[in-house]
Amino acid sequence: FQPHMGDMASQLCAQQPVQSELVQRCQQLQSRLSTLKIENEEVKKTMEATLQTIQDIVTVEDFDVSDCFQYSNSMESVKSTVSETFMSKPSIAKRRANQQETEQFYFTKMKEYLEGRNLITKLQAKHDLLQKTLGESQRTDCSLARRSSTVRKQDSSQAIPLVVESCIRFISRHGLQHEGIFRVSGSQVEVNDIKNAFERGEDPLAGDQNDHDMDSIAGVLKLYFRGLEHPLFPKDIFHDLMACVTMDNLQERALHIRKVLLVLPKTTLIIMRYLFAFLNHLSQFSEENMMDPY
Repeated sequence: FQPHMGDMASQLCAQQPVQSELVQRCQQLQSRLSTLKIENEEVKKTMEATLQTIQDIVTVEDFDVSDCFQYSNSMESVKSTVSETFMSKPSIAKRRANQQETEQFYFTKMKEYLEGRNLITKLQAKHDLLQKTLGESQRTDCSLARRSSTVRKQDSSQAIPLVVESCIRFISRHGLQHEGIFRVSGSQVEVNDIKNAFERGEDPLAGDQNDHDMDSIAGVLKLYFRGLEHPLFPKDIFHDLMACVTMDNLQERALHIRKVLLVLPKTTLIIMRYLFAFLNHLSQFSEENMMDPY
């Protein structure tokens, strides 16, 4: 946890359900990092092999002087040291075309390798921060270190709505890398079935089973926020928030957004933090799910 302006706590420890989710996210990041490192290493090997091929092409073209000995008595010895490929040389234009194609392939692999390294670095930093946070949480035994000397108990009676918590938990477990998440429409029949189950007080997404359509789960979450009697972002502050976005100074923008949001009920702010933390986590997998952060 990194405190922001106005936060009273310098260090926070999550309750057990949230801590378990953080552990799961950390494990997911570790698994994805392992896969990305293997894939990136294969790209690196391909890139190095392609570079060696380019060097061989240039070297052979620069130092193949067999044509100078066409009428020499030692022609047979020259033939023995030059491959059949280069003894029967294709035209210069064809050789240049082959070289350019190889070079283009090399640059493509280099770009893929650099992008992969960049993604690995970002995910590794996030993974290390999660590990550090979980480690500090265990060492402090979930104690709150507050700036003020007065310890204030927070009202934890306001829970995240079941439909929000359950859908986000399901997507976090099974759908972070699902392509088109929140963009592709799901089955309307399944959306209605899941929605009706939540309205009956049930949790149709409980357990570890992954037998639901991911786009339908995302559709249920969108449908919930779309159908709220009081929107998450009330209409009377919409224009104020849009005005904040146009500010160039990031510090001033943050101050104005905070000022606007402080007028909202505490329950709304809790849901906002929960939702945006999930969306930020989801955007870390934008290479696969196409859910860009901006």
